[in-house]
Amino acid sequence: MSRSLLLPATALTIVLGACTTPTSKDVPPAEPETPASELSEADVELFLQIGDVQGAAGVYSELAKSALPPLRSDYLLDAAALLLEYDQITLAQSRLEHIDLGALTPQQRNRWTLLKARLALRDGRAADALSLLPAEQPEMTLAERADLLELRARIYTELGQCHFGL
Repeated sequence: MSRSLLLPATALTIVLGACTTPTSKDVPPAEPETPASELSEADVELFLQIGDVQGAAGVYSELAKSALPPLRSDYLLDAAALLLEYDQITLAQSRLEHIDLGALTPQQRNRWTLLKARLALRDGRAADALSLLPAEQPEMTLAERADLLELRARIYTELGQCHFGL
C-alpha cells in the first residue's frame, strides 16, 4: 500500500473500530439501583408502600451488613420481625436462624426469644411457644414487659388455659 493511502486507511480502521458493539465481557456489571451505603430505614417504608415486604426486609439485611454491633443485630431482628408481621413465616424463621446469638445484647436476646415464640404460636405450637418465653426480668422496659405479657396471654388462650397470675 502506498504511503498516501496508509493514513486514510488507518483513520478509517480507527473510526470503524469505534463503531463496534462491545461484547458482554467489555461491559461492566450493572450497579445496584441503590447501593447499600445509600439505603436508609426510610427505604423500608417505600418498599412497604408498594407491597414488597421481602424488599423491605432486604433493606434491613443490607443495612446490617455495614452496621457495627449491636446495631447490626437490631437490623437483623427488625427484618425477621417485619417478615413475621406480614406472615412470611418461613423467611422470618430463616432470618432468626442466621442471627449469631453470641452477638446479642440481653435485650436483643429477649427480642429474639419473643420472635421465636411468636413463630411457634403461628405454627400452632403453643406449648413450644410458652416454653420459649423468657421470665420477666428487671432490666426489661415497660414495652418489653407488655409485649411479653400480651404474648403469654395469647399463648394461654390458645392452650385453653386461664392463668390470672400471667
